[in-house]
Amino acid sequence: MRISAVAQPSGKWWAIEVTDLDGGVWTQARRLDEVPRMAADAAACVLGVDPSEIEVTVTVEQGHEGQ
Repeated sequence: MRISAVAQPSGKWWAIEVTDLDGGVWTQARRLDEVPRMAADAAACVLGVDPSEIEVTVTVEQGHEGQ
């Protein structure tokens, strides 16, 4: 299964939105390299599947930190 996620900086964290799920699912990661795993874990919880079954495509947006 493939999903898309959007990550943008939020203070010292990365805010992640899994955009392919109804209503959007949000999670966070400390480092950019953790984003795919965290997005897969969040989606797996919602979908009731194993995270290893999910392939994540990440788009990085440079937001306005602190806003």
